[in-house]
Amino acid sequence: MTEQSPNDVFHASSFMQGHNAEYLEQLYARYAADPNAVDEAWQAFFRAMGDTDHDVKREAAGPSWARADWPPAPADELTSALDGQWPAPVETRAAGQKIAAKATEAGVKVSDDQIKRAVLDSVRALMIIRAYRIRGHLAADLDPLGLREPTPHPELDPKSYGFTEADMDRPIFIDNVLGLQIASMRQILDIVKRTYCGTFALQYMHISDPEQSAWLKERIEGFGKEIGLGSKRLTAKYGHPELSMSVKGQEFPAYDSRGIQGMGLAYATSNRGGCHLRGYTIASEILGIPVKTEPTATEGKPELVKAFQDATAAFDSAGVCIFTTFAWSLPDLAPQLQAACDEGFTVPEL
Repeated sequence: MTEQSPNDVFHASSFMQGHNAEYLEQLYARYAADPNAVDEAWQAFFRAMGDTDHDVKREAAGPSWARADWPPAPADELTSALDGQWPAPVETRAAGQKIAAKATEAGVKVSDDQIKRAVLDSVRALMIIRAYRIRGHLAADLDPLGLREPTPHPELDPKSYGFTEADMDRPIFIDNVLGLQIASMRQILDIVKRTYCGTFALQYMHISDPEQSAWLKERIEGFGKEIGLGSKRLTAKYGHPELSMSVKGQEFPAYDSRGIQGMGLAYATSNRGGCHLRGYTIASEILGIPVKTEPTATEGKPELVKAFQDATAAFDSAGVCIFTTFAWSLPDLAPQLQAACDEGFTVPEL
């Protein structure tokens, strides 16, 4: 029979090893602080040790020269998945700071809870956008004859990220992703579906080179950014500036001048081009205020445009909201100006 040294016997039979020494020290310190914090078997073992609480805690704390912040705690995804502690990533903190800054610029006070909710919306929205970038091609319309049943993809469904129908129109800060500063979930889905789920499947996230992947992404998603520059720059870039429906570089957002002749003349003579806020002939040509005029006729429109432009200038100069003109007219404004300025303003003068 081979003789074994006492050390070999202890090593083979004891639960105490070099690699679990730190764990035992921490467990002993927990016992010293609160005996009920450990199992009864450990309580019995530690009682038999006979050490004072002070010595136990000092030993567990380590040498006096040791740094409390070293070694640094691991913060990788694997560790977080094992211990359940998910620290806020740099991107999340940055999003919160940007949202708070935007609110401050707008003069709006927001609470910490509101910022957390806005950050959560932003993070989830970016997760959905990334999901469409990676797997949107799986939902592409590649079956024009409808021969196959569409396969559901939960990762592309906003419900999988906590969005309900009531959340679809809430503004979300996405920091110029997709070319937009702020967008609702409904708008985001419309863009990513149009981009990645059309009749042409796009897939590029598998490319390992980040520069190549970013180059493709900019060209695939860049159209939204180009639209944000306005139709004049967009059509000029693609060689057809004549397709931009604009006047003096300003596209008209509300009223098509081809069917409203007075509005077209107002655009042409306005210092802002295609802007209806310099002479709102819609009031007369469409709404019949103060009298109804035929929108497609050209006769009498120069006088109509000048009258509306003069009246608009009077209201603008008085600092009065232009929307009040739906109820007020110059006879209503004149006495207010007289009272405020101590001048004899009359309707003809205005």
